[in-house]
Amino acid sequence: MRRTLTDVLLVTGLALGCAGSAPAPVASSGNEIPKLVHRVEPEYPASLRQQRVTGSVVIEGTVPKQGGALRDPHVVRSDDPRLEVYALAAVSQWVWTPGKKDGQPVDVKFQTTVRFSIP
Repeated sequence: MRRTLTDVLLVTGLALGCAGSAPAPVASSGNEIPKLVHRVEPEYPASLRQQRVTGSVVIEGTVPKQGGALRDPHVVRSDDPRLEVYALAAVSQWVWTPGKKDGQPVDVKFQTTVRFSIP
């Protein structure tokens, strides 16, 4: 956990897009991290699968103190720009419980990685 000037917590999670695994963020003692309550898998277009396009897209945004959808999601890093729109579309639909700091709901800056792989 890192603290910013605006007292927003930074939580890093890992999401294995197209693999069905939920993010696994880590919280420090006394704080509650947002919990994913609804996850939408990213679309993985057949054309990209046929071209064997794989890679990761790192998305960052803020889980608002009211919970709900990620606010201001944006791509931080991407292995292939063609995957970005699909990762963003999915993560934008995820629903979270609010994070807490010292028992009070707070905005939580969240970063997650969506991976596209061919089984």
